[in-house]
Amino acid sequence: MNHGKPVRPDRGAAAASNHAIERSPHWSTVRAAYLRGNPTCVACGPEMDTGDANEVHHVVPFHLCVLLGRPDLELDERNLITLCEHDDHDHHLLIGHLNHFQSSNPEVRSDASLRYRGWTREQIRVDVEYQRRSKSRPKEWAKMSEEDKSALRQLMDDLFPFVASAAMPRGRRRRSTDGDPTK
Repeated sequence: MNHGKPVRPDRGAAAASNHAIERSPHWSTVRAAYLRGNPTCVACGPEMDTGDANEVHHVVPFHLCVLLGRPDLELDERNLITLCEHDDHDHHLLIGHLNHFQSSNPEVRSDASLRYRGWTREQIRVDVEYQRRSKSRPKEWAKMSEEDKSALRQLMDDLFPFVASAAMPRGRRRRSTDGDPTK
């Protein structure tokens, strides 16, 4: 129930659907709990109230986690950060995805908390370093080589070592792909 609040599109679910992956049925509960505990956009800080414009962003997009054998990271708080989708900032798109929702930013935590903290959309877009990094942002799944995929899996394992949990959901829902994880 949205209580009259505008409903933003779930871009993560849209990206995942391109690979026949659906969100965990536990996502809405995890998302709500995470926002209760982390209600402030990391890039805006507590001094800026972005309220209902805040979104939970996956450091490593959850569809890539699933495709690379780490579905646990969709619901793992270590892989989450709060970013806003406020009209004046849109830190979710700019910092979280380097201005392209099919990509990601492996440095989102330091970018949000240090480099671009308090910056507006326009300040970020004209930053020379941001322009350079957005041009060399991580590739989309379909454009990744096997080496790229292996390197991303290694990065995921380094950042988020596997932690077995009794509360962790066991299965993962994927539509039929004829055994091809890239579909």
